[in-house]
Amino acid sequence: MAPTPAEGGSRTARNVPLLLLFNALAYAYAYVPVSYFFYGERGYALQGFASLRSVYYGAVVLAQLPTGLLADRLGRKPVLVLAPIVQALGALVISSANTFGGFALGEALLGVGQALLASAASAALFDSLKDAGRETEYFRVEATATVFRLLGTSVAFALGGLMVEWFGTASPYRATSVAMLGAAATALFLHEPAASRGGRATPTRTVLRESLRGVVRDAPVRWIALYYATLFVWLRLAFYTYQPKLREVGEESFRTIGVLFALLNVAAAVVSRNASRIVGRLGEGPALYGMQAVLLATFLFLGLSHSPLAFLVFFAQQAPFGLHFPVVFNATHRLVPSERRATVLSLQSLVGRLAFAAYFPLFGLVGERWNLEVAYLASAGLGAALLGALALFRPRAEARESVPATGS
Repeated sequence: MAPTPAEGGSRTARNVPLLLLFNALAYAYAYVPVSYFFYGERGYALQGFASLRSVYYGAVVLAQLPTGLLADRLGRKPVLVLAPIVQALGALVISSANTFGGFALGEALLGVGQALLASAASAALFDSLKDAGRETEYFRVEATATVFRLLGTSVAFALGGLMVEWFGTASPYRATSVAMLGAAATALFLHEPAASRGGRATPTRTVLRESLRGVVRDAPVRWIALYYATLFVWLRLAFYTYQPKLREVGEESFRTIGVLFALLNVAAAVVSRNASRIVGRLGEGPALYGMQAVLLATFLFLGLSHSPLAFLVFFAQQAPFGLHFPVVFNATHRLVPSERRATVLSLQSLVGRLAFAAYFPLFGLVGERWNLEVAYLASAGLGAALLGALALFRPRAEARESVPATGS
């Protein structure tokens, strides 16, 4: 006997705490604080590191659309089980590889796993709340999920730095694979939301066509996709230059770096915890522009400052890190129906990752040919021009602000 709508809503409402735990485990990338040094030990400087990270983002780009369609067609649960398993395999491959091809294979597997994860987790959360009649709480709950994600990575980053001291730079990759398998086990207990099951009746070709049409022709959806692409580039650029900047100022203690990365994520978690209050006071538009403005200001500072304490500006970058998931995803969910939600989120993520995969090697080239400060200044100038264009061409429909419900 099929469950009644009330019973189904009750079941999928139980997904929320499971998805919070899933977020804490599925983003526990213990290797991140030391990946630059891991590759450095194996003969890859900034440009080589950037190239391998671009393999990762290239894999995400290639897999992003098919995996979004998979989440819309098969459902959120199977994809959320598969995603961390693929990432676990990628981490294990990197930990045991000793050639560029082996490292690239591992990065590609991590990328495919991230593509599977990128849209399905947010779509599952929104659909679970919708089943329970609580979709107006999405902004607040997505912000809470971001807190769990950031706290999970904080613990993983601190442990990763400590593990290197004891077991070498490959050990955090192995620890990451264990956390990923824990995330897969958690996903097994999820109930497929009815809202996502309803989309399976729509032919795949129709879902893809309508999703592409929405991103290309629907001005508000297109604007959000382009906005997210530029924001994603600056967020990732900030993140992947922490380690080169720390090496430049002479900080190479893995334990210290792991703890610093953990503290940065805790700072971002504090912002996420208060995201509803912040956006409620500022409004959605100022929050969207403010996130990019803060990042670009920090790039300008890092390009001009020669102080050994300049890296402390990394803490200012945690404001956009903590806000961007709930703000951007809330705007997207508001504009896109359930049967196309994961696919549109995948397209949105694809554009951002493609932009970063193209830009990061250029940043690395400028950084090696001149220096890191010149690369930061060039990024600040380019970012300011792009942000001005986004503000100029923001469609009126999207300019109407949505103030999130703060909930309790």
